[in-house]
Amino acid sequence: METNNENNPLNRVFRWKRCDDNESNARDGVTYQLLAEEPHRIENWIKILQKDEPGVTPILSLTSVNSVYAEKCISFKWPADLNIIAIEKCEGRGIVRLGHVVRDRYEIGLTFYGNVLFGKLVRVTNVNAAKTIDPVLMALSPEEELSEYIRMDATYTNTEVVPGYESDQIDNQRILHILEEEMEMMLENNGYVFSDDGKSFHKFCMYCECVPCVWTNNEHSMIQLEMTENEADVSASSRRDILYRHMERIIKDGKLGMGNKTELPECVVEGVKYLVRDTDENETGHRFVE
Repeated sequence: METNNENNPLNRVFRWKRCDDNESNARDGVTYQLLAEEPHRIENWIKILQKDEPGVTPILSLTSVNSVYAEKCISFKWPADLNIIAIEKCEGRGIVRLGHVVRDRYEIGLTFYGNVLFGKLVRVTNVNAAKTIDPVLMALSPEEELSEYIRMDATYTNTEVVPGYESDQIDNQRILHILEEEMEMMLENNGYVFSDDGKSFHKFCMYCECVPCVWTNNEHSMIQLEMTENEADVSASSRRDILYRHMERIIKDGKLGMGNKTELPECVVEGVKYLVRDTDENETGHRFVE
């Protein structure tokens, strides 16, 4: 089998997964045991599909065993709203839950953090029927599927959701543990710092290195200041300079002396730019103020 993937437009890759004998679980000819012992017989194709809705990226994953098309999955990726995730954790819902929706010949797998959906996967569960029963859900080969993708309906209602990993494996504690660790790591890596009782949080700013962010902590007073300085004959750049100088005094804990200069962190600069936007003039950006 060809294993040189450098010039393959289908982005062909090979999977490898180790497992113990008691973890073998046959499913439509694709087994964990085969993945562990003879990975050269497993071939996987991955393709990004056209987006059906803004912000959501569908990714098609196809697997063949001994050149026989044997597995089809579509995963959906979208940016996580970490503020909502952090609120879920503070309100005592900081656990991962799995759910699934059973369909004819396929299932919809769902992953929740508290009440927030952050993962969705559509997987064919009956390959032979999906290839032969009208309407077909799978083509006869991965190449045909990649050239003319056969869609599967990924919509569902809340009443259809059954708790658990999937219909033939309701519980999977290892996956739950891994996902919860990943969510915790995601929050930590993005600067979320929780109180000792876990009921509140601040966001560590990567730019000003403060908790909370120096701009977020002073944004309300900057809005009030901008409202008082927002006169018809004052240009946007001049109004921004007023806010920059005020933020410099806050950061330096007082009025700057003659000749003292400070470079404002990017969070402050971007916050001021967003608060006071240009209309028909060129923006100069933050300048050092003496």
